[in-house]
Order: sequence, then structure tokens, then C-alpha cells
Amino acid sequence: MQSTISPRLVDLVYLYAPQDEALQEALNKHLIPLKTNGFITSWSNSSIKPGVNTPNEFERRLSAAHIILLLISADFMGLYYESALLKRVQKRYDAGEVTVIPVIVRATDWREAWFGHLQALPRNNRPVTSWSNRDEAFLEVAKGIQEIVKLLPVTLPPGVQQKASTQWIADGNAYYKDRRYIDALGAFEQALSVDPQSVSALEGKGNALHYLNRNDEALTAFEQAMHSGPTAQLYNEIGEVLYSLNRYEEA
Repeated sequence: MQSTISPRLVDLVYLYAPQDEALQEALNKHLIPLKTNGFITSWSNSSIKPGVNTPNEFERRLSAAHIILLLISADFMGLYYESALLKRVQKRYDAGEVTVIPVIVRATDWREAWFGHLQALPRNNRPVTSWSNRDEAFLEVAKGIQEIVKLLPVTLPPGVQQKASTQWIADGNAYYKDRRYIDALGAFEQALSVDPQSVSALEGKGNALHYLNRNDEALTAFEQAMHSGPTAQLYNEIGEVLYSLNRYEEA
């Protein structure tokens, strides 16, 4: 199956029992390359800041997620099996609004649940804690998630209002100024989903990709911007990217 680059950041949310927090943190470390390269953002219970209404924030995140990871264990089943929270996840799944991936972290009977027919990770359904080397188990899980992320056609969930391209560009520029290049890339991608010909969004995307060392993609973005309206600044930015690609004569 051929992979393609996801058109914008995929929002991934973990759902797990408190007893499995250490396993969630270990898995999250294996997903760092996907986050660093601008493919995903991830969120979990531990991401909630002091003073935030925990249930409301959790529900908001689950309602907007593109992928929900269910970290399956006996504690997870005891906590969530008949919960309203998991029923809302099921409703979104049944409506085709979200991708749900069970990750078997500890042995338990989960096949009779509504998600029991879904392809789980690790692919052999062997619980992570039963592996002699857990890093190998988490690596297999991370690879499986990567395959799904790169093939996922990301769209805004129902009820989420689309912002204007100029608003996304303003967000992207603010993130870029703060050196939050992954967040900036996501904002510029959102702007382009509204206005694919936006020179400002293409230029911002190119700059974010350049700082993420994804220079081939940066060059493509800058060249697309040039087709819409060449400027001296764009020529300079293309030159910098070509230099980074060791294409000195073209630079």
C-alpha cells in the first residue's frame, strides 16, 4: 500500500486507565518522530493544565480527535466499558468521524466489546507487557500508527467551524515567531485547505518545513507560491533551501 503525506496535522488522543499511565508515556515517546516531523499532535489526561475543567476538556478533545487510541487492559475495561465517554467515541466511530485503534497493553478479554472487531496493535494482539522487550512492542505499535496517519484523509469534525484563511495564517505566523514550527505548519496547512492558492500560506508553510529540515517539501511549497506571485523574498527563501539541499549552483 502506497503512503502519502497527511495534508495537515492529525490530532491523536489517548484514552487509558490511570494504572496504565506509564505505558502511555512509553508509547508517546515512540511517537515523537511523528510529532517532530509535523504529522501529529497528541493529547492525554496528563496534558491537562491546572485550573482546567478536566471532564470538559477531555470531552472537547475526544470530539475533535482524528485518531483515538484505546489502551486496552483489565483496568481500562473496568473503567470505560460501559461509560458514557466510550459510548461517545463509539458514536463518532459509527458515523465515520474518527479512527479508533485499540492498543493491547495488558492481557484482558476485550473481543466482546464494540471495538473488538477492529484491527488492534501490536498486530498479533500480543499484549505489550508480555513482550520480553517492550521497546520492540512499542516500536511495532508506532509503525502501525504511522501507516494509518500517512494514509488518513483528515477533515474537520462536524460542528467545528472553519476559520478564514487569513486567521489561520495569523495563527501560523504567531507560532512561527514563537519557534513552534510544528504548530505553525499545521496552521498554514489549515489555511491552504481553505485557500489552496494563498501565497502567504504557501510561503509560511515553506518556512516552517525548512526549519523542520524537510527541505524537499519546503522547496515545493515555495515553488507553488512563486507560480501565484514571485517576489524577491521568495527567491531568497528558495535559495536558502537549495543551499540546504547542497544544490549550490542552483542557489
